[in-house]
Amino acid sequence: MILLLVPAFIITGDLLPWDQKGYWSTQVRISIMRSVPFVGDFMVRLLQGGPLTGIVALTRFYVLHILFLPVLLTFLLVIHFHFLIQRGLSDSLSGDNLSTKTVRFFPVMVNRWLILFLCVTLVLGLISWYWPAPLGDPADPTDSTYVPKPEWWVLFLNQLVSIFKGPLSVVGSVVIPGGLVGFLIALPFIDSSPERHPARRKMVMLVAAIIAIAVLALSIMGYLEHHV
Repeated sequence: MILLLVPAFIITGDLLPWDQKGYWSTQVRISIMRSVPFVGDFMVRLLQGGPLTGIVALTRFYVLHILFLPVLLTFLLVIHFHFLIQRGLSDSLSGDNLSTKTVRFFPVMVNRWLILFLCVTLVLGLISWYWPAPLGDPADPTDSTYVPKPEWWVLFLNQLVSIFKGPLSVVGSVVIPGGLVGFLIALPFIDSSPERHPARRKMVMLVAAIIAIAVLALSIMGYLEHHV
C-alpha cells in the first residue's frame, strides 16, 4: 500500500499551482484514470465533480494531496515502523536464513536511513541550488506560447503513454506501471523458503536490472523528445 500511495502523493503534487500547468496536469491525470479497468469511470466522476475539468476537480485533487493522502500514509508508516521495531528487519532477497539473520530497527536501521536521507538531501539541494535549469524549464516572460512539459521523474511514464496510443493506452498508463509496482511488492514472496535458491535470486536480480535499464532508456528518450 505504501508503494502505491507514495507515487500517488507525488503525482498529485503537480496540481498544487492553480494555473494553466495545474489545469493541464489535472486533465492528464483524469485521462489516465479513465483508462483504468472497472473503476476508472467511477474515479473520474468522483474526482472531476462534473462533465468538464475545472475548479471543482482542482479543489478535490488539492484536498487529496494536502489532507487525505498524508493522513493515510502517516497511518501506514506508523504501523510499518511498529512491526519493524518489534520484529527487526531481514534481507528478503538474500540467501541467508531469515529466522536468524535480522537487523534491529534501532540503532542500526535508524542510523543507516538517516545517513541515506542526508546524502539524498545534499545531492538534491546541490542540484536545485546550482543547476536548477537542466531539470526544468527556465522562466521566460517573453514567451507566450509555453507548452507544459513532463517533469524529469515522470518522463518514462509519459514516454510509455506516448508509445501506446489509442485502445492500447491502458497498457502504457496502467498495466505496465502497475506491473512494476506489483513486481516490487511480490519480491519478498517469490521464494518464501528459509534458504533462498541462488538461481532464483539471480533471476530476480536480472529482472530488476532489466526494469532499471528500461526505465532509464525511456527517461532518456523522453528527455530528448521534450527538452532538446
